[in-house]
Amino acid sequence: MMTFQDKYVTQMNAIKLDDKTKEKILHNVLSVSTISENYRFTVQKRFAVIAAACFLIMLIAFVAPPFMNQKDHQSPSLVQSLILTAYAADGSPIPVKPDVTFPLGRYSVLMSSTPGFPITINSKDADSIRLHASTGRLLLWNPADSKITPLNSDTPIAPGNTVYWTPLEEGNPPKVAAEGVVELTLYKNGRVAGKGKIEITSDKSVDYKGKFTYN
Repeated sequence: MMTFQDKYVTQMNAIKLDDKTKEKILHNVLSVSTISENYRFTVQKRFAVIAAACFLIMLIAFVAPPFMNQKDHQSPSLVQSLILTAYAADGSPIPVKPDVTFPLGRYSVLMSSTPGFPITINSKDADSIRLHASTGRLLLWNPADSKITPLNSDTPIAPGNTVYWTPLEEGNPPKVAAEGVVELTLYKNGRVAGKGKIEITSDKSVDYKGKFTYN
C-alpha cells in the first residue's frame, strides 16, 4: 500500500510541461529579474543625482558670499581716490563726502558771481572723467575773461577741472530744473575704473543741495 508521501512524489513526477509553457515561465522569471534590476538601478541613479545636487547647493552657499560681498564693495575701492569739492556762496571750498548732503547754494536767474554751481572733480587714478547730466546744463567758465563754454549733457573732462552745473535749461522760454543727476564715470587706460553720481535736489528751485553716492 502506497503511503501519502509516495503518492505525492508520483503525482509531481507525472506533471509534464510542454516547451511553450516552459518558455513562458522562463520569460516571466527573466522579466521579473530585469524589472527588479532596473528598479534598483533607477533608485541608485536618483540617489546619486540628489546627493550631487545637495553638494552643489552646499558649495554655492559657502563659496558665493565672499564673491558677492566683493562685488558689493568693488565700486568704493575703485574710486577711493576721487576727490569732489563744492563751493559755498563766499567761494570757500566744501569737501564732498559719500552719502553726505552738501549745499550747492541758492540759484537765481540773475546770478552774477558764477554761471552755475561749481564742482571740482579730481582723481589721481583716473586718466579722464566723463559726465552725464540728466537735467540742467554743464558749463566751463574762465573767471579771467568771463568766458562761458557750454558742454554737452554727456561730456568728458580732465581730472582736476571745475565744471559748473546750472539748472537753467534751454528753451523758449527757458526752464529751471528743480532736480537732476550728474553721473561720473572714471577711466584708466581706456577702461572704466569706477562710477559715481551726484544727486541734486532743491527747495522749490531755490536752494539746491547735492549728495554723492557710488554706483
